[in-house]
Amino acid sequence: MNRRAEPGAASPSQNTSNLPIFAAGAANLAIAISKFIAFGFTGSTAMLSEGFHSTVDTADQGLLLLGSRLSRRRADKLHPFGYGMEQYFWSFVVAILIFALGGTASIYEGVHRLASPEPIRSPWINFTVIGAAILFEGTSWTIAMRKYAKRTGELSLGSLHRSKDPALFTVILEDTAALLGLLIAAAGVIGSAYFNWPQADGYAAIAIGVLLIGVALFLARESRSLLVGEAATPDLVNAIEGVVHDAPETSDVADVATLHLGADRILVAITLKRPADAADVTRLTHAIRAIDPRIKDVFFRPESATKTQTNAP
Repeated sequence: MNRRAEPGAASPSQNTSNLPIFAAGAANLAIAISKFIAFGFTGSTAMLSEGFHSTVDTADQGLLLLGSRLSRRRADKLHPFGYGMEQYFWSFVVAILIFALGGTASIYEGVHRLASPEPIRSPWINFTVIGAAILFEGTSWTIAMRKYAKRTGELSLGSLHRSKDPALFTVILEDTAALLGLLIAAAGVIGSAYFNWPQADGYAAIAIGVLLIGVALFLARESRSLLVGEAATPDLVNAIEGVVHDAPETSDVADVATLHLGADRILVAITLKRPADAADVTRLTHAIRAIDPRIKDVFFRPESATKTQTNAP
């Protein structure tokens, strides 16, 4: 019979701040409006694509906030481990929106402009908007990266695939893509306005679309992995295994498994070669939870039960 040791709180920790999402949402809304205005005055397709980009990003922040709110609902009979994985679902929806609305719309507009190239009017308007957008996006990116570094102890874009907080790594990726997109848009404006190459604007729009599709595919892959069920980071798993194997009452450990049930909720399942008494289970549970506050649920079961389930038809 499986034994559950001291279930944790009914809902995930509420320590996760939504500040990076609010900062990104406010920045993207203001930037989207300014980009569309710039397009109206200059006719730049790259700016139109960037307007689509910022509009989608603004909607994405709303969906991430919705997912964050829904994930905090208390556990019930239908969802005994809470709703933490709502965040993973809504981050997957965000990936679809970036791909379908941001990426494909930008590529379509770029191809259309290549078919009918036109010179850009008043390019200084574009540069003014791009400069302001870089300032706002850079501020949002800095806030998100500081939050990420505080949570993970890392300050590297290359480590994002190890993050279990979809709201945070989505904001970082979107802001990074936004900054790169602005540089691409600036290159398109320069090529069109100052090098007498109107097609540059269309190529810039296509490049922005390809960039967005790449971000969408990365987000979709990461969200899918979390939805399917992803273990804790190797460092955390090693720490748990160290505590378990060093405990004299559980010297006969067969397996230690972990599962993220949300950004702030981790389940730990320990398979023992021999049953442990209630006092041993309680002591070990406290030791495991002391490793990381996200560990809310700790389960113990004898190895015989695992083998029975594995061999069942």
